[in-house]
Amino acid sequence: MLEQVKASAGSGKTYALTARFLGLLLGSSSGTLPAVCGQASTEDYGWPEILAVTFTNKAAAEMKERVIGSLKDRALGNTDGPATACQPEVAALWLERILRHYHQLNIRTIDSLLTLIMRIFALEVGVAPDFEMLFDPAELFDEAFDSIALRAEAADGEERQLLETALSTMLRLENRPGFMPGNGFRTRLLELLRFRLTDRTEYITDPELLHRSIAPLRQDFLIAAQAFPPVLEGLNVKKHFLNFLDKCLTHGEHDPVPTSTMIEKDTFEACVNKSSLGAVGSQQELAYANLQMAHEEYRRGRKLLESARNWSGFIRLADLVAAETIRVMRERNVLLSAICPGIACGLLAGEFGVPDAFCRMGARLRYMLVDEFQDTSRDQWGAMSPLAEECLSKGGGPSLSAMSNRPSTAGEAATHDFSTRS
Repeated sequence: MLEQVKASAGSGKTYALTARFLGLLLGSSSGTLPAVCGQASTEDYGWPEILAVTFTNKAAAEMKERVIGSLKDRALGNTDGPATACQPEVAALWLERILRHYHQLNIRTIDSLLTLIMRIFALEVGVAPDFEMLFDPAELFDEAFDSIALRAEAADGEERQLLETALSTMLRLENRPGFMPGNGFRTRLLELLRFRLTDRTEYITDPELLHRSIAPLRQDFLIAAQAFPPVLEGLNVKKHFLNFLDKCLTHGEHDPVPTSTMIEKDTFEACVNKSSLGAVGSQQELAYANLQMAHEEYRRGRKLLESARNWSGFIRLADLVAAETIRVMRERNVLLSAICPGIACGLLAGEFGVPDAFCRMGARLRYMLVDEFQDTSRDQWGAMSPLAEECLSKGGGPSLSAMSNRPSTAGEAATHDFSTRS
C-alpha cells in the first residue's frame, strides 16, 4: 500500500514517520541479512529492508537519533514517544540488535541512495566504482571548454561555427557593451551548461529568427505612437506625457522600451491639464488605448524574445560542452551529482534493473519511507519510483511525508491526515 502523511509544518509528520519506521521494525524478523538474488521472496522481511530517505545529512542523523532514542526511552520504561507500543524488554532487544549492526540501519539521504546506485552500476556509467562525487560542473568546465576552443582554432568545423554563433548573439544581436566579453561569455555558457546537463528539451536555437520576431512588435508600437500627435491639437497635455510620447516617436532598435506612469492611466483624460478636462473625446481615448496595448505587447514581448534570443545562441554550444564535460568526467573518474538522478532512472527502469541492483547490493527493499516528499524533484522520484514499485510488488510499499499548504490547528497531529491508498 501507498501511505501518505500530509500536514502543515510543525504538526508532527517526522514523528509519524518515525513511528511508522519503528512499527515496521518491530514487525520484521530479527535477522540482519535480508533476502538477496536467487532466494525466494517470503512474507518475512529483515529490518535492513526498511529504507528511510531524507534530504539532508542533518535530517538523516536526526531520524536515526529519534529511532535509537525512542527505543532507549522505552527500554528504560518511559511511556512517551513513538515506541510506546513496544514492550520495554522488546525495545531493549531491538536497541542491542541495531547498535551491534548500526551500519545496516537503512536511514540515508536521497543523494547517498543515488550514489550507492551509481557505484553498483559504475562500469555501465563509464567510471570506476571508487569514483569521486562532484557537485559543481564549474570544476570540469574550464577543461571541457578549452578543449573545444582549441579544436575551433585548429579547424573550421562545428566547434568554430557554434562559437561564432554564440559570440555573434552576444556582441551583435544583444549589442552587449564592454571591451572584454570573455568573462560574460564563459559565465553564461556555464550557467546554461548546468541546466542542459539535466534538461534535454528541444528549444529554438536560431537567434536570428528570435531577433527578427521583435521587429513587428516594435513596428506596431511605433505606428500607435505616430497616430497620436494629430489627435492632440487643441488639448493642453501634461508635460510628462509629451516627454513620454517624444521618446516613443524617436525610439531606436537598441533603445530601452520607454516607461512612464502616463501610459498606465485608466483614461487619457488623466494625462491632460485642468484646462482640457472635458475636451477629451472618443478619438483621443481610442488612440490612447491603442498606444497602451501596443506598448504593453512590445514591452512584454521584447523582454521575452530578447531573453530567448540571448540564450538560444548558446544552446548548441552548451550541449557540445556538456558532451565534452562527460568525457572529462570519465577521464578523471568523477561523477556529477546533478546527472545521477537521470542516470539512475534509466538504469533502474529496465526489465531487470531493480532486481539486478538488489543482486549487486546483496540486499533488497520491502518498505521505503520518504520524508519531505514535496521537495523531491522529478528526476529524483524517477530514480526512486522503480524501487517503490518493487516494494509494492512484494506486499510492502512507500510511505510519503509531505507538507500541505493549509495552516495547522491547535493540538493537531500529522497522523490525523494519515491516509492509505491502493
